[in-house]
Amino acid sequence: MQDKGYLEGLMVSPAPHIAGPMDSSLIMQDVLRAGIPAIIFALIRFGPKALAVLAVSIVSCVFLEAVTRNILGRRQTIGDMSAAVTGMIIAFCCPADIPLWMPAVASFCAIVIAKQLFGGLGQNFANPAVTGVLMMVASYPEVFTSGDTPLELWNNNQDVPGMLDLFIGNTSGCLGEVSAAALLLGCLYMVFRRTIDPITPLVYLASIAASAAFMGFNPLFHVLAGSSVLAAVFMVNDYATTPLTRKGRVIFAVICGMLTMLIRVYSSYPDGVLFAVLLTDLLTPHIDRLTGRRPLFAEGGSGDE
Repeated sequence: MQDKGYLEGLMVSPAPHIAGPMDSSLIMQDVLRAGIPAIIFALIRFGPKALAVLAVSIVSCVFLEAVTRNILGRRQTIGDMSAAVTGMIIAFCCPADIPLWMPAVASFCAIVIAKQLFGGLGQNFANPAVTGVLMMVASYPEVFTSGDTPLELWNNNQDVPGMLDLFIGNTSGCLGEVSAAALLLGCLYMVFRRTIDPITPLVYLASIAASAAFMGFNPLFHVLAGSSVLAAVFMVNDYATTPLTRKGRVIFAVICGMLTMLIRVYSSYPDGVLFAVLLTDLLTPHIDRLTGRRPLFAEGGSGDE
């Protein structure tokens, strides 16, 4: 057994402990760039309304973060671009004809309640954008349902769009979810930049497909419809609310995919992705506890174990 006396007085900060060229600001810039194909498609598909929703969401998030940090007497963090990313994801989850005060309120719920009151970036218990949008979905469900989205048509046993239309985006839906092709371009960019681990989105989509097939439904339809690909690219990779280890992230993605299908099939909400992401975010501390690596010097152990 080694003498641990030489460790006394050392200060250990939270991980990561290896310096690298990437920081929070650069990562968030990559995420914003990854959203450009979906933004361009939304502008083409929905017109100026899409631009208005995007502008209100992003400006509201950045403004609210600056004001809240100032009120709380904390260092300003709008330069890390995380608030802008939150605003972009909120806009992606909104229909083009949503009243503009709603994304602003969703931004307040996301930035002030779900993020800053818990300490800011990296300390939030759940994805802020998902939390903010869900508060609006729960309060005004009629705004987020149009009756003609692919999953609503599927729930009502009506004819659904073909797979090519779903992939390209020739369907109804929220701004950022309609075009799987545009979202996958952004995903490829982040994988190329090593901003995200491709295993997590792949396992999440595979879990949706496997769950759909097990239930007797078309797996490709459920992968391409609704917010499945949107969540795979921008939600299940959230650094702050997903497990630390790859094993943990795989478990997270599997559970999230299964919950997505269960909510789609057995609840009154046609999509279920946002609820699945939030519920799985809440499981992250438990997944980390089960899959986390043991410290070198565990309490009660010895250095040569």
